[in-house]
Amino acid sequence: MAAFIGTLPAGTIVAGAVKDDGASALSAAGYRALGELGCSLDIRGRFRASHAFIGVKGAPPGSALEDGLSFQGRVAVGDAGRGFSVGLSSVEITSSR
Repeated sequence: MAAFIGTLPAGTIVAGAVKDDGASALSAAGYRALGELGCSLDIRGRFRASHAFIGVKGAPPGSALEDGLSFQGRVAVGDAGRGFSVGLSSVEITSSR
């Protein structure tokens, strides 16, 4: 994942999600790579943690829309629900157990 994120040009919009256990295989390099997409949640060491995000390559950490520390993750953009209006018709990432 880190290598793939490294190949993306600045400004690329990336949506990602992992359900059930995104923490056990997340390395320090993977965490840093997610930071390049604006993510800031650190799920490493959290048992069976899910993570959902929408970020932009080159954005500062903390700027991505993300959820990952609860048992249910929801990230919505546009008119997909309780999201943000950014000119998209609908994008929603949902993870629940």
